[in-house]
Amino acid sequence: MGSKHLMALFRIFSQKGWRRTGAINVIVAYVCAIILFVFFSISVSQSSLSRPTIIFEGNCTSSARLNFFFHLLINILSGVVLASSNFFMQVLTSPSREEIDEAHSWLRSLDIGIPSVKNLYHVSRFKSASWLVLFLSSIPIHLFFNSAIFQTLYMRSQWQLTLATEAFTKGAAFYPPGASLSPAGSAGPGYHWSAPDGYYEGPDLSDTTCSQYTSHGWLTNGYGTAVPLDDYSDATSVVRRNISSIAREAHSWTFLDAKKCQAEYMSCAPRVNYGDVVVVLDNGDSPGWPRSLVFDFDPNSNLTYWDTIVPPESANSLWFSAQCAVTRDAHSWDTAYCTKTCTGALGLDPPLSRYQSIPVVQEHWLLQFFPETRCGNTSLFGQGVTYNTAFDTLRVSHCLAQPTTPNCKIGLSNALLLVVIFCIFLKATQGAIVVWKLQHESLVTPGDAIQSFISHPDIFTRGLGTLDIVDSQHLEVSIYI
Repeated sequence: MGSKHLMALFRIFSQKGWRRTGAINVIVAYVCAIILFVFFSISVSQSSLSRPTIIFEGNCTSSARLNFFFHLLINILSGVVLASSNFFMQVLTSPSREEIDEAHSWLRSLDIGIPSVKNLYHVSRFKSASWLVLFLSSIPIHLFFNSAIFQTLYMRSQWQLTLATEAFTKGAAFYPPGASLSPAGSAGPGYHWSAPDGYYEGPDLSDTTCSQYTSHGWLTNGYGTAVPLDDYSDATSVVRRNISSIAREAHSWTFLDAKKCQAEYMSCAPRVNYGDVVVVLDNGDSPGWPRSLVFDFDPNSNLTYWDTIVPPESANSLWFSAQCAVTRDAHSWDTAYCTKTCTGALGLDPPLSRYQSIPVVQEHWLLQFFPETRCGNTSLFGQGVTYNTAFDTLRVSHCLAQPTTPNCKIGLSNALLLVVIFCIFLKATQGAIVVWKLQHESLVTPGDAIQSFISHPDIFTRGLGTLDIVDSQHLEVSIYI
């Protein structure tokens, strides 16, 4: 059987006409499918069928070039496969001499030399079915092949916001959570940690001038991810390590003026070029704020525990620090709205809804940190707390932003690639069947048709000359009349 198949293959290559070209196209399609299957096998071994394989991760410029190169190869490969498929589809829509004679016997014309869907009604079922297989298998290649390889850009949505004096970045003393006495997720010393819920509970605002807000809204949308106060007393805690790391490294970060910093960190844009930021507050020549200068506690109050966390008379170069995030609904049509978790710390009122529009950038950035000062009711700090209204408004000098290098990835979808490989194998197999099993020679080109009609004139069209079928029908009608 093997020698017979080899002899049959040799006879095909020794023939002239479309069969030899078809055999070459079949071999090319199989080679393409095998190459892709090898890549698919390697990719699946490193990941899984349902998960994409990351084939490159690094600099976005290199990623873009590599992505262009991969898609260039994909388009060349798909062009070769689809050209081969189109060749067979034209052969299958090209009628044989027997099919032409039968159509002419019914005074029907057929197209020669072009891919003609009209001819499918007059050719054999084998040809029609084979054409349909090739047509349907082209659709996934058109739709999925280019999508099998994709590029992604990692854009951070989280960053650490720190409000401090410039001395904070030059080694000055600091005492977390800062001179504002606001742990991350809290807006002042009068807020209490709710362990079961994981956030700080604020004062009751229902009967105050700030009743338009909710304490829960202040906490969840305004001052970052909540951190228990006890974590600030532990030098090995994550929050303490993060703040210490920022204090050591921020002096080497990128300088942003107040206007540019405000536009960068108050917008809905993801963190692409800059990550963590230190918003440097103008505090004159003082390296920080003594706690007793900002807040004064009644000795009989239950707030004296702050003495062990933030010394009352020592200058504190840190005002506040928290982990912030900005997110946007993937289905949102309006890019000017997003969810921000540090609006309060940046001097904005957290909205009643989840979304807040991008604020207008101010020429001079002045922020009111405490919600009590923004709504004009400092009594909300709580009993036993005296607040110095001189700190109602803080002036931003500039920012130090951590520069980041965008990280891009190129992924390969194993599922889509498998669909493409299956379709190419199907095309190659169907092409081989056509080359092997198609009994009658198709008249693919006008030259084939001319040669056939010169050798064997058509009795149905003999004498019609240049008249086409429509003209002959008109002639037939006039004769009968």
